[in-house]
Order: sequence, then C-alpha cells, then structure tokens
Amino acid sequence: MEKIIWAWNDLDPLLVAGIFVAYFIYDVLYAYFTISVQNLKAGRAATFSSLLYIIGTAGVLSYVENFLYTIPIIIGGWLGTYAAVVREKKIKDRELHVPKVPHNK
Repeated sequence: MEKIIWAWNDLDPLLVAGIFVAYFIYDVLYAYFTISVQNLKAGRAATFSSLLYIIGTAGVLSYVENFLYTIPIIIGGWLGTYAAVVREKKIKDRELHVPKVPHNK
C-alpha cells in the first residue's frame, strides 16, 4: 500500500497527459501499420514500425520510473485504436455507398 501511495504522489500530471497523447498516437499508428502490412505496402509499414519503436521506448522509460504511468498508456492505446478503426470504417462505408457513374465512350 505504501508503494501505491508513493507512486500516486510521484505522478507528474503533465507527463501523464503527454504519455496519454503519445499512446493515443501510438495506437493510431499501430492500426495503420497493420493496414499497411495487410495491403503489402512495405515502405509505409516500415515507417510506421519505426515510429512505433520511438514512442514505445519513451513509454517503457516512463513506466519503469512509476508503474502508474501504465494507466494513461492503456487508456490512450484503447482510444487510439478505437479512433483509427472508426475512421477507417467510415471511409470504407463512404466508398461502398458512392453510386457508380457509368462511363459513356
């Protein structure tokens, strides 16, 4: 219990916000990394992968310092993936509902 109280008192609100935003972005990138791999877009997938490692390293360094920093990582990650999938679904739904115009040649 003492460790939890120490960890809670040691949290930096600005760092919590930064980690949340970083992991929101991390999971958006991860969703697009997965889409790029699925679509066999090697350069794009590799770029997303590199960006994921950069953000991931920052996350590891923060929660090694205080395990409670995993909370904004988890919440930011969930919301980032959710936002990316909802966005992609809207794009696909729009593509499916666009009427095809016949070409007269």
